[in-house]
Amino acid sequence: MSQQVIIDRDLIFRGAALYQPNVKGPMMTEYKIFDEQFVIATTNDWNEEETNGGTIAAAAVDGGAMTLTCGSTANDCAELSHTAQWSAASACGMEAKAKISAITNVCVAIGFVDAKEATNDHIAGEITDAALRDPTVTADAALFVFDTNQTTDVWYVGAINNNTIGTPVAAKGTLIPVANTYFKVRIQTDKVGNVTFYYNGVAVGYLPSAIAYASTNLLTPYVGIISRSTGAAVCTVSRITTWQEN
Repeated sequence: MSQQVIIDRDLIFRGAALYQPNVKGPMMTEYKIFDEQFVIATTNDWNEEETNGGTIAAAAVDGGAMTLTCGSTANDCAELSHTAQWSAASACGMEAKAKISAITNVCVAIGFVDAKEATNDHIAGEITDAALRDPTVTADAALFVFDTNQTTDVWYVGAINNNTIGTPVAAKGTLIPVANTYFKVRIQTDKVGNVTFYYNGVAVGYLPSAIAYASTNLLTPYVGIISRSTGAAVCTVSRITTWQEN
């Protein structure tokens, strides 16, 4: 009996196989993949914004991580981003594994932006009185935001499309991060600007026509943290994976 099996069809691997190679043999995924595990000090590969007492450092914990620390003064903040080279026109997506040391007096934003905010006292995603702050620099974004300035302290999903600020929506399930416990957030765009949000593998939000999808609107994975009062907080990022179709 022959040991060779011939399949005259395309095999499509769904789920993690789309962005994490899991097949032996000379197979090439059609997706372009960037998988940052922070196994070694890779600070030079990332753009760091440390303002008003915020700091970013590579850490030898949990197999390697980046720590974003905001100081004990209100509006201390830090932002981590990469090169803006991913496009919603190519159905880009990203997933981050992170944890927050404290869930009081803090705001954390994770997702896609076209540029970090790089403005004193602010990060790309903040929520006050049920509205996203209009950033000074960031013009396109799709973000998970946890902000204790909001009336209800839960995860929200929000987006900015060519400087048009969308209304943030509470993620399904009344999601609240647990201090010092890792969570995974994933953001998947499609080719016409719709965005789906996943939390620990479960779809928790969908925003239609949420983000600019022209090929010239390039995005970068992003993490930002800002203090809302006294008491330092740390966002530890263990992994960021980014992908797109071509």
